Parts: sequence; C-alpha cells; structure tokens
Amino acid sequence: MTSDDWTIDSPRLHLRPFTPGDADEAFAGITPGLTRYMAFEPPPSEEAFAAVWQTWLPTIADGSDITFVIRRREDDVFLGLAGLHRAGEAEPELGIWIAEVMHGHGYGREAVAAVWSAASERLRCAAFRYRWRNGTGPAVHWLSPSVGRRWHVNRA
Repeated sequence: MTSDDWTIDSPRLHLRPFTPGDADEAFAGITPGLTRYMAFEPPPSEEAFAAVWQTWLPTIADGSDITFVIRRREDDVFLGLAGLHRAGEAEPELGIWIAEVMHGHGYGREAVAAVWSAASERLRCAAFRYRWRNGTGPAVHWLSPSVGRRWHVNRA
C-alpha cells in the first residue's frame, strides 16, 4: 500500500503524509521541552533535520513507515507529526508529537486515535504498539484492532 492511500480526517484534524514543504514548520516545533521524554534530541540545525526527514520519504512512498503531518482542519495550522511505523509487521507502532504551544487541547489523543482507526481498517495486524514516556518512565500500550479502544499497559 502506498502513501497515496493515507489521508486521514478526524473531527478537528487533517493528517496526510509528510512532504518536504512541511519541513520548516516541523523543525520549528521540535524543542528541548518536547523531546524531553522522547528517544531523540532536537536536531541542531535545519540541515541536520533535512538529513532526518529525507530518510522518511522513501518509506512514506512505499507505505512501510508513514510520517503524517497533523494540521487543524479549521485553519490548516501545523500541530505536529504522527507516525505509523513498521506498517507491514504483525504489531505496527504508532507515534506522536504535538508542538508544545499546542499542548492541552487533546490533539495528540485525537491524532493517535485517527491513525489507529484508519490503520485498523487497512492493515492486517494483531495489534498496534504505542510507546508512552512521561515523568514516571516509559510504558508500552497495545491497541487491538478487533477489541476497540482497549489499552493494555506494560511498563518497559
């Protein structure tokens, strides 16, 4: 399945595969506060970020690992990125980050739910992994496409 098949709308959000035209807004949203509980540090420059996002393009094109741009539907404001990683495996992984200035509005939860719902309809998989990191440490959640929105937590 190619990324051409992956445009997702939810009540407040529009998600579509990342393109080079999204790079400036994405780079601006990657801050030290945002990445505090993530597995990466903010890239030191736009050039360093370009080296990262350019590796996304082939996997987005072949549908194996899709990075989505999240925008608010009402005004097309950039909110963050969501990911559907390892889409061809038995347990693909969902990922999310929302720009710090947009925290507190439920956009992250809505984006993850939208990607999970769309992927559940399109992929044959046992479950989805969703890694969550916060001040209490990392955890892994499993979302089952056949059970509904049941979250299973396993502390990593």
